[in-house]
Amino acid sequence: MEKKDILFVGIGEAGGKLLNEILKKDKRYVGLYINSNYDDFADLETANDNMYIITAGQGTGKNRQKSKALLKSNINSIMDEILKYRTSEVVHFLFSLGGGTGGGSTPTIIKALGKLQKNGRFNKIINITCILPAYDEGKRYRKNAIECWNEIAELENINSIYMLDNNSKKDEEEINIEFARQFDIFMNMSKNTPSKELKSRIDAEEIGNLATSVGSTVFYELPNANINLEVSIAEALNSSIFATSEEDVSKCEYVGIVTQEGLYNQKEIENMFNPEEYTVGAYSKEHNFIVVTGRPPQKESIETLKESIEEEEQNKTNDNVLSNLKVHTDIDTKQPEAVQKKTQQQIQKSKIETLEEKSVDDLLEDDDLWDDIF
Repeated sequence: MEKKDILFVGIGEAGGKLLNEILKKDKRYVGLYINSNYDDFADLETANDNMYIITAGQGTGKNRQKSKALLKSNINSIMDEILKYRTSEVVHFLFSLGGGTGGGSTPTIIKALGKLQKNGRFNKIINITCILPAYDEGKRYRKNAIECWNEIAELENINSIYMLDNNSKKDEEEINIEFARQFDIFMNMSKNTPSKELKSRIDAEEIGNLATSVGSTVFYELPNANINLEVSIAEALNSSIFATSEEDVSKCEYVGIVTQEGLYNQKEIENMFNPEEYTVGAYSKEHNFIVVTGRPPQKESIETLKESIEEEEQNKTNDNVLSNLKVHTDIDTKQPEAVQKKTQQQIQKSKIETLEEKSVDDLLEDDDLWDDIF
């Protein structure tokens, strides 16, 4: 597999920013932008005639349901846009789990492509790179992420999952730049010298196997000074932009290794990951890089999002914030009897006049009304 064989589809603002960094890395990468807000394209140097604007929308305001509603009138056109890229072997979606447009529409788009796969109109492999919101981001982002992930988990036509973590020590822009750089190292692995230790070489076919393995894929970049392999792996994990898992090094399908010759023992690296299939390796003049594929997806990261929401709601006070604003006074406010009677009459009259308004309030609180609208 070569760079030109992958169609990257950046959906929403976050997906578009990540796609922009990938396309800037190498002109051989192919990209399609999909968004509901035209303004999001303003600062993307690589967005030109490769854009699709979801019509009738000016963004979704992180509202997944609004995104789905807009998608209904655009889904056929989006399918046509993707099908235009006939030579691509892989369609790789980029999006934020917590977003409105990206997280709200991507699972539905993939589901629609699945229907085309079943009737023979679409025969490409589907991969995704999804971005996990930080645990201290707004509750809506985190709830969106959980809902989006649950929809992804129901899909059966996704191969590789790359989950980037906004909880890493880098900010969003740094994560995007880092992923684009690391993905490019991955795709260039076939250019390196074959490994003597593993008695293997990484060719375009091996890149294809690594790039389409079913399950989670992560990249590890080892330090250029090998003190101890376990320490180096731990350091790579600590600086990783990927969501972590308790099963990080315990189960995988394939492993690809490029290291500076003599710096790391590639056989030891293979034994540490112990892939179910095989390991391929090569020597690089500058990189110490590992690709691990076919891992269990990082469900623990989604569960941590859920726990952060539950903890936040548990700590939320139920006190009426206005209760502390009452001004207490000992002044006698008792009115003359005649004034009291008049006041009671006015109150009764007011109740009658506002009955219709109260009925409207009750109606607005009726969930059935909103169910009918949405």
